[in-house]
Amino acid sequence: KPDLVIFVMDSSIGQAAFDQAQAFKQSVAVGAVIVTKMDGHAKGGGALSA
Repeated sequence: KPDLVIFVMDSSIGQAAFDQAQAFKQSVAVGAVIVTKMDGHAKGGGALSA
């Protein structure tokens, strides 16, 4: 059993990040989140607000 589960998410999916994170959290206990590509797309803010 892992000590820490890290969810790595692409910020370019915007508000859909919430649905993706919620589905992942239902499967495993998430201990940390890493959001990638924050500088490459305007949808990065949507990922943070989700």
